[in-house]
Amino acid sequence: MLKKIVGIAVVGLLAGGTTQTWSAEAQTKPQFTLTKDNIAPTAYTHNNLQVFIIKGKTGLDKKDYLTLSEAMQKDLVKLTETGNVQQLSIQNNSGKYVFIMSGDIVKGGKQDRTIRYDLIIPPHSKNIPIASFCVESGRWSKRSNESCDKFSGSSNFLPSKKSKIAAKYQTDQGRVWGSVSKVQGKLNKNIGKITGKNAEVRDSKSSSSLQLSMENKELKKAMATYTEKLKSAVAEEKNVMGFAYAINGKINTIDVFNSEKLFRKLWPKLLDAAAVEAIAEYDKKKKYEPLSADNLIKVYNNRVNPKIRKMKLNSETEFIIFDSKDLVIFETIDLGKKTWIHQNTITKDPDMNQAPSNDQGSNFNDGSSQQQTIQRPRRVNRNVRRTNNLFDSE
Repeated sequence: MLKKIVGIAVVGLLAGGTTQTWSAEAQTKPQFTLTKDNIAPTAYTHNNLQVFIIKGKTGLDKKDYLTLSEAMQKDLVKLTETGNVQQLSIQNNSGKYVFIMSGDIVKGGKQDRTIRYDLIIPPHSKNIPIASFCVESGRWSKRSNESCDKFSGSSNFLPSKKSKIAAKYQTDQGRVWGSVSKVQGKLNKNIGKITGKNAEVRDSKSSSSLQLSMENKELKKAMATYTEKLKSAVAEEKNVMGFAYAINGKINTIDVFNSEKLFRKLWPKLLDAAAVEAIAEYDKKKKYEPLSADNLIKVYNNRVNPKIRKMKLNSETEFIIFDSKDLVIFETIDLGKKTWIHQNTITKDPDMNQAPSNDQGSNFNDGSSQQQTIQRPRRVNRNVRRTNNLFDSE
């Protein structure tokens, strides 16, 4: 059972005129805790990427979630622009719940976006607002033959720890753009070291688009050298619920789901993102000792006096953050089932503890007001870099 809120930490004025509240949380630890017993005995390694498979009993397999990718492929949802650069709108025309994962990249519109927080979209719902950040800059119009009002698909996740931290922890558009540019530069430098053929991932249609970069043919070939070696890791295991990965001998990210069905659906997309990040960080001259399950658990358990905040995003979703010096855990609660659905753990680099300034200049409606229809929100200043700081007030 979820614990009571004990105090209000941050209140921000939303674009739609309502308020969005981050609250202090009474619970002292996540609902799910990773232990050594959860880690499959075999770790899978290719080049500088090491993958651990996480196993265990899941509690939400009877709830059949659609992923954003499959919902868009089947034309069961409509994702559109709102006029607010940091807020999109979704309509779910299906009879199923749609799970949108933080870091999902959506292609099209006036700029490609990434979704800021996990969100569960109820069946037959309309005009549900979604917080987003741009993963493309310099465009605010139609691109080639794409629609500038709606989005065509979601085939990729953010392939960078810095991008994920910038989007849902630091909530800083400037840092998101900066991380995208750095990834593009690193990929240009490293793809040829893996495939033998140099590549320019910045597409002429929009050189700043992360999505178009991830569609690059040479990058796809480099990715395949990783994914073909590692994709069987999940197929060979039963009772899988997630994975962790290390790059260059350091634990990077852990993703665990309370639904085996949902994780298996997301696995190819998650692995692709990990492979792209590994390519960006590849150094042929360096060798790394493989890590053990003990190494993974030691990192996960390094949660010292975490700051804990939560926010109700809509009628179906609550988002809780456990913030420590060396790592941050994001846990998403399915409010309909009163239990967790996804836990994402990201290790922090030293610069990731640099909190953004207290700037509420470009807030947006995350859906906490439960409006079935929304007014067209005011357009925010696209030069504002920081929004909805999670920890700027005690």
